Amino acid sequence: ADHPRLGGTSGTDSIRRALVCGYFANAARQETGGRYRATHRGAELRLSPNSVLYKAPPEWIIYHETVFTENEHILSATKVSLDWLTELAPHFFELRTAG
Repeated sequence: ADHPRLGGTSGTDSIRRALVCGYFANAARQETGGRYRATHRGAELRLSPNSVLYKAPPEWIIYHETVFTENEHILSATKVSLDWLTELAPHFFELRTAG
């Protein structure tokens, strides 16, 4: 059965949207130089060089955990969209317009 918040999507999008429902606080946005900025705590993060996302980093991700080496590296990340974050966790994310 379709879950109303998942929008009846199929395949990997449904799985990733479900992950957003639980991991929205672990969202991060790509910045220049391949770095990410955690939306909740503002930490600078980097994708692990072992990540399948490393060579083509998406704009938005959610992650399961991080590990500290020389930098804080993201483990177990997946691509998400800003639309999903604002739709599925509106209590946590809101879009603001300039002006």
